[in-house]
Amino acid sequence: MKLSALQTDFREWLTCGSDDAAARFSPDAHAGLVVYQNNYRTALMACLEESFPCTAEWLGAADFRASAARAIDAAAPDSWSLDHYAGKFPRSIAGQWSDDPVAGDLAALELALSTPLSAPMRYRWLPLH
Repeated sequence: MKLSALQTDFREWLTCGSDDAAARFSPDAHAGLVVYQNNYRTALMACLEESFPCTAEWLGAADFRASAARAIDAAAPDSWSLDHYAGKFPRSIAGQWSDDPVAGDLAALELALSTPLSAPMRYRWLPLH
């Protein structure tokens, strides 16, 4: 198996739990795969919970986590940094909670307020002497 095929299978299994992809790994690897998948989902959930605390409070913990789980299932990260993962969540919340326009607007506001904190550095540090 080529490395690129192995990586593709691993990502497919990691993001959607594909049994076909998991079958291409050694049976000895299956227990370890579950650990990776749990860590992956836990990291994404923590990212969303940290990025949208007011939205979580507005919806309530159980509804927020259910919405976050649906968003995680619908969209895998497409950047090297978790800083960017939260970017699609307000649209997901707005779609999932279309009868509650405050939820989507609140998530969009939280994202807008947090974006400058992870923006690229625009100024070079200069020596103080």
